[in-house]
Amino acid sequence: MRKTTLLLAAAIIAGLVSCSPTSYVLSLQTRHPSASGCDLGRKTMAVVYVDSGMDSLFTRTVAEGFAEALEADYFDGDNVIGLYRMEKAPVAVYSSRDTLLNLVLDTSQDVVFLFDTPDYGDVTVQGRQPAEVSVPLNLHVYMYDSMDKTDTVRSCRGRTIFRQSMNIDKSLSDEKAKEEVWKKADARVVGANAATKFLPVWKDEDYRIYYIPGSSDWEKGATYSYEFKWREAVEVWMAICDKTYGDRRAMAEYNIAVACHILGEDDLALRWLDKSDADGKVAPSTWLRKVIKKEI
Repeated sequence: MRKTTLLLAAAIIAGLVSCSPTSYVLSLQTRHPSASGCDLGRKTMAVVYVDSGMDSLFTRTVAEGFAEALEADYFDGDNVIGLYRMEKAPVAVYSSRDTLLNLVLDTSQDVVFLFDTPDYGDVTVQGRQPAEVSVPLNLHVYMYDSMDKTDTVRSCRGRTIFRQSMNIDKSLSDEKAKEEVWKKADARVVGANAATKFLPVWKDEDYRIYYIPGSSDWEKGATYSYEFKWREAVEVWMAICDKTYGDRRAMAEYNIAVACHILGEDDLALRWLDKSDADGKVAPSTWLRKVIKKEI
């Protein structure tokens, strides 16, 4: 979740004396499931590629580009996705659930992506230094999410043409030049393009936070939330719940529900929203419930 802008419904000004609750709006970019329908947020991942021999380096760079694209969006660029090589077996069925489940167990990750050997078209090499290389290929990517209740393998197939300029010895024959392509190609861009189907969709959402100007506890909770110190804010709001009742208690409970949702604890967020509704339903409650349940 990304914080973008703060829209003040009322300024948080220390010393402002008021007994009336007010609120401010925090505008965030929130992560939603990818175009493939996969919700991969807060899950560990591994990328496995099948090594058929000749194209080992090419396929590895495709897998590297795929992993790097996932890391950039899901993990802020941290190098946390393991890359694994698997030798091609003549009778293996790489699209089967059993194959992917075994890889989940072997890698100890929540989600595994498997790159089968691509189907290649005719490689062309024009010139030598530099040579303009073109490699048509069909990609086959299989994904298994062990935390997905559907318990199914998702597949992604795509046709593309890899192009790159590279230096190739002028003395080599056309056939030898094509062999050099597999040794020198850096196809990470192919993997990065394939990853787009699995990247999250980011949407702008506005979350309302309630507070009471002039109350040190309420202002402290609002300030913590503005600073993205959600756990500290929750502690303040829970303390407020212990010593208040009715609509004000409902507002504090609603704030806690917002914080839990932003922290990725949606089950807990719904429980706090139930408490808030029972004490005195606040205006955005229905909207927040739909957001948490991914109904909107």
